[in-house]
Order: sequence, then C-alpha cells, then structure tokens
Amino acid sequence: MASRIAHLSLLDAIFVCLAMRRPSAASVALELTGVVLAEHRF
Repeated sequence: MASRIAHLSLLDAIFVCLAMRRPSAASVALELTGVVLAEHRF
C-alpha cells in the first residue's frame, strides 16, 4: 500500500509542476481525466 501512495504522490508532483508551466493544458487534462474516471467507476 505504501508503494501505491508513493507512486501517486510522485504523479501528483509531476502534474503540479506541469500545471504551473502550462495552466491551460492542465485544465484540459483534468477535464479529460474526470471524463475517463467517470466512465470506469464501478
């Protein structure tokens, strides 16, 4: 479980860094992520 949390934390940090450089692209990516997650929820 700790490994999963570590991986998610790393992905979050990378996404935040990218979002700070390109805010418009980050909002598009967040919207797309929300759509994909909504389609795959059980």
